[in-house]
Amino acid sequence: MADPKACFFDVNQYSHSDGYVKDCIESGYAGRVGYYVDSCTSFISKMYKADCVMVANGTLALELALRTVDVRCGDVVIVPNVSFVATVNAVLSVGAIPAFMANRMDDVFPDIESLHYLLSRHKPKAIIVANLYGCPTPELGKIRAICDNLGIALIEDCAQSFGSFYEDKTPVGCYGDISTFSFFSNKTIACGQGGALVFKNPLLYTKALSISNHGRSKNDFDSYGTNYSFNNISAALLWGNLENMYTILDYRNNIYDEYLFQIRRMNVKVIPFKIEHNFAKWMLPLKLTEANPNKVVSRMTEMGFACRLGMQFLPLLPHIKDTRCTYKGERPDHILLPIHTGLKKSDIIEITNRLKMEIQ
Repeated sequence: MADPKACFFDVNQYSHSDGYVKDCIESGYAGRVGYYVDSCTSFISKMYKADCVMVANGTLALELALRTVDVRCGDVVIVPNVSFVATVNAVLSVGAIPAFMANRMDDVFPDIESLHYLLSRHKPKAIIVANLYGCPTPELGKIRAICDNLGIALIEDCAQSFGSFYEDKTPVGCYGDISTFSFFSNKTIACGQGGALVFKNPLLYTKALSISNHGRSKNDFDSYGTNYSFNNISAALLWGNLENMYTILDYRNNIYDEYLFQIRRMNVKVIPFKIEHNFAKWMLPLKLTEANPNKVVSRMTEMGFACRLGMQFLPLLPHIKDTRCTYKGERPDHILLPIHTGLKKSDIIEITNRLKMEIQ
């Protein structure tokens, strides 16, 4: 059995799905159709009061979103310069050109003035915002208004924020024309691999549904498409966690709070990334004010503790070469510690004690 302190996910997180997986196999429906695919689709659709398409993973969800809003080779797509690499790789996968919004000082989220600057230089087909660490991108209302005024599609990358809610109980991911989600093993709600999209516009939903199934419509395979499909076995795993979603999210909240308590007791120079109670806790981001993040991550990993650097600074990735990929800003000095349902208070104490030793 893997040590929970050494993992970014709970190896037992699917234990309550065992019966569903067995039922799925015995039913003979292991592919893109079946009871559990339908159940997950319906759950997310009701949660967002919008149409939903399930897909194989969160990266493909982004790619499908871009294809659905007709982003093509040579089109410009504005993206944040701080995110996971999938955000920009999805843009590259459809042949489009990323233009990067600068992040705010000491923050992972884009500076809206940078967006205005990019709009003065480019005519983007779409804008992607990434809701990182469970938190919605600030000023999303303003970004939504800009997109409406200019006729630009807005895509919300919610891979790290499924289960986050605004104070009025509206789920995070309600501003995008299309919002995408990931259910990878380390996400807030997981199934190993899986993804989803929700749509404001029923026409976009119908188009995405066709593209995701080889271009199939009511009549025949009469337009471009490929296979983005989710499968019923993964859906069985996901369904067990969706049924227990609020219990899982509450547990993750408690782990986050325990981290904050132990960090306050450490009396060392680290600054936790503030995540409101109603936002899902994906991992714990910490800003190191003096210690070198790379050295801390390396030492923590060597000692058997799950620890990684924060989100990538996308413009400096080796495969980003187009000269239009101008950028400003810099990668925040965050490290990430695990939050999952396999962790206990004793684990958090051990993790934070080791962290204190590495940064003093």
